[in-house]
Amino acid sequence: MLRHPEGEFAVPDLSAAGWERVPVENADIAFRHPLEGTIAVRSRCGLSDPLSLEWRSRELYVGVDAERLSQRQIEVNGFPAYEIVARVDEVWIRTIVLWTGSCLVDLAFARSEGAAESETFESFAAGFHAAGSP
Repeated sequence: MLRHPEGEFAVPDLSAAGWERVPVENADIAFRHPLEGTIAVRSRCGLSDPLSLEWRSRELYVGVDAERLSQRQIEVNGFPAYEIVARVDEVWIRTIVLWTGSCLVDLAFARSEGAAESETFESFAAGFHAAGSP
């Protein structure tokens, strides 16, 4: 598990599964796999209210010509979350925005349309743990 610098949450370390840890602007942590795609995590902690998770999810796509394929409210390990699946040109994107009670966390997965389907992002999201988990 990899921990957030402020200790607010932890995510699985994908390094042993062939994913390379890479720097991505505005991301707390990111991994890239040559055949599967890129997974990134961004957080904003110390917030008192995330407003609407749906609104926060949609703001990730502001200024991007994305075709939304699906969107829905979900839970990630007991935390309220909102998921959007979209396509931008030849790139398939899945984002999950969740609220831990003190942090707004974006989990994102991007892959080219030619890349093989992957269960890695599903496992990565399921492995998300936060301080004070429900």
